[in-house]
Amino acid sequence: MSRTGYPLISREGWPAILGVTVLAVAVHHFAGLAWAVPLWLAVPALLFVFRDPERPIP
Repeated sequence: MSRTGYPLISREGWPAILGVTVLAVAVHHFAGLAWAVPLWLAVPALLFVFRDPERPIP
């Protein structure tokens, strides 16, 4: 089945993903990479949590 019309990331996840990404950029800029690593690791974790995979309809 085609995936057209369905986003890869659920709508509810975008504020959290964008918020952590902006925070990671700011911390990276002002405090350095060492302080930003946990935030950069949180971004793919949030992408995984809020993914919206295609599911077969029973």
